[in-house]
Amino acid sequence: MRKLRSDDLHNIQLKTIRVVSLSCFVDDNYHSLDNEKIKVETNIGNYGEVISDTEGKTYLKTKIQGKKEDQVVFQIEVVYEGLCISKKILDKKEYEFFLKVQSIPMLWSYTRETVNNIMVKMGLKPILLPVLNITEIIQGINKSKEDVGGDQ
Repeated sequence: MRKLRSDDLHNIQLKTIRVVSLSCFVDDNYHSLDNEKIKVETNIGNYGEVISDTEGKTYLKTKIQGKKEDQVVFQIEVVYEGLCISKKILDKKEYEFFLKVQSIPMLWSYTRETVNNIMVKMGLKPILLPVLNITEIIQGINKSKEDVGGDQ
């Protein structure tokens, strides 16, 4: 094993996280439904916000819906915020882009845990949210940045 040195660490580090919003509901008739026919949809949204030359916030919003046909039978929506600190002063646009792109890998594991725990507390069969293909998502974000000339 190799001991990590300070040179091994990224200049920007996630310092704190918190849930800034959480809402959920389950249909009163959920337990009488055929659970095998419930389809689960997952949607995510993310962004970054520069606070100062060295501080920024990153956000990840996740919405999970269980649907039977067109009816939503349960829903969980959670928003996580992460505070990031940079060791050096960064260009605002680049820092904002970093925060947006990194919000998913930094905050997704917390979201997965929260959704699982909330589902149990709602009396639902918990699901494990999938591991995301971060590379593919980042490429999509990079492509959208290129399509608008780098200004998002």
